Amino acid sequence: MKKLALLLALCLVLTLAAGCEEGDNDPRAEERQSVSVDYDLTSYTAQIANATMLDMNENPEKYIGKTFKMKGTFLPVFVEEIDRDVNYIQVDDGCCMQYFEFKLKGENYPPEESDIEFTGVFGLYDEGDYTELIYLDVDNLSVI
Repeated sequence: MKKLALLLALCLVLTLAAGCEEGDNDPRAEERQSVSVDYDLTSYTAQIANATMLDMNENPEKYIGKTFKMKGTFLPVFVEEIDRDVNYIQVDDGCCMQYFEFKLKGENYPPEESDIEFTGVFGLYDEGDYTELIYLDVDNLSVI
């Protein structure tokens, strides 16, 4: 009788443990595992996040191709000089606000002033008379 109770308890534990694994039940599990983040600004202290963002603006070439995770507010702005909307994330690190342009693959931008989080690859581009404009190339974006 004790062996049967022990066997049933072991089966219950194994069943519960198997149900806790991420995998087929979680469609985002593969995505989370495949994205490698070089700079997770969401986990930095305010001082470190601010210093990193300032350095991104001062020394952009050092960050080209690096992946960033950011959280902030979505702000689309029409820029007359280039005659188009520019989409920004406003990152408030508790000390200072920084703004970074981002380009989302596809046209599924959230409503203005939404709180967002994304992972994006840092890059530079030229447009008209403006050179070395900073942006983040974003594959996916979450409204939080």
